[in-house]
Amino acid sequence: MQDDLFPAQDPTDYPDPVGMQQTAHTKSWISTVGYALPYALAYVFAPSQLTQVNFPLSGIGLSLAVLLLLNIVVLGIFRATQKRPLEKIECHRIGVLTALLTLMATSLLMLHTLYDISAGEMSMAALQQNGVLPMLVISGAIGLFINYIAVTYGLWLLQKLGLKLGF
Repeated sequence: MQDDLFPAQDPTDYPDPVGMQQTAHTKSWISTVGYALPYALAYVFAPSQLTQVNFPLSGIGLSLAVLLLLNIVVLGIFRATQKRPLEKIECHRIGVLTALLTLMATSLLMLHTLYDISAGEMSMAALQQNGVLPMLVISGAIGLFINYIAVTYGLWLLQKLGLKLGF
């Protein structure tokens, strides 16, 4: 009798609300590098350049402005070249690649500027001796997570907002 009230259903009947599905139009990881590399470079270098020209925002406000501008540019370029919006999996791929590229660029810049370690002097022994390695691991993990969330969900939510508003 209980089975009549709640019939058994196949779990695959329900779409996964956070699942990302690849379609025939989904761009590969290699294709999304073309969007992630310029995004990461601009994400790392634009705030310092804007600060040097006395841009009216600073700190978190400047970071959010750069993030918003880069998301608008990536969405616009993708829509212009592909004639369709980004899929959720493509936002994820751009987010992962951007976070990794940003991590590499900021780590190298930090080693060079804060610790005056050149590329020729970078070895695991030198990084451990200076106490840099634990700091790199901790700040890298936090930065990787924050950048992934900011880029992936920034792209996805801005695109959803744009589609609702008719852009």
